[in-house]
Amino acid sequence: MYKRIFQVMSIMFMLTIANTNTTYSSSKLELDECWNSLNQRILHDIKASFPELSILDRDKGRVTHYTYDDLYKVIIIEGRETSHLKSLLPLFNGYNQGERRLFIVSGEKAIPPKYDNSYVGYLLYKELDGTNVMIKLRRSDTSWDVVNIAKVRGDRIFPSKGCH
Repeated sequence: MYKRIFQVMSIMFMLTIANTNTTYSSSKLELDECWNSLNQRILHDIKASFPELSILDRDKGRVTHYTYDDLYKVIIIEGRETSHLKSLLPLFNGYNQGERRLFIVSGEKAIPPKYDNSYVGYLLYKELDGTNVMIKLRRSDTSWDVVNIAKVRGDRIFPSKGCH
């Protein structure tokens, strides 16, 4: 009799755990989809505010995209912080809607004398009040230099109604 009760209880316990994992997985997936959707809508609004950013869609082969996590992965792979990475990390600090994104565009011609390369960076983010921010960067010999900071009033973006 006790053996039968133990078997039934074991089956119920296993079903409860399986149901909990399934629920967690689907809610995690929904959360990821909501986050990605929010970030895409924010990025679209920022790109619409700055005509200069059309290069990000037009010349995709020359554009590399980085997030804050990506930069730390580079540090882990390199095993050290380079002066170029050190100059970028502080730009990711602060409060914003969504996540900050860095786009590096490799041009065709170098721009001498200080910037003897063709790399241009764009750090994009949306402030909490909806202001769109574009920080234009150039890569020098030792760091990424801020060339220009532009701010334009944008739309406040909120998660979709199905996202909590």
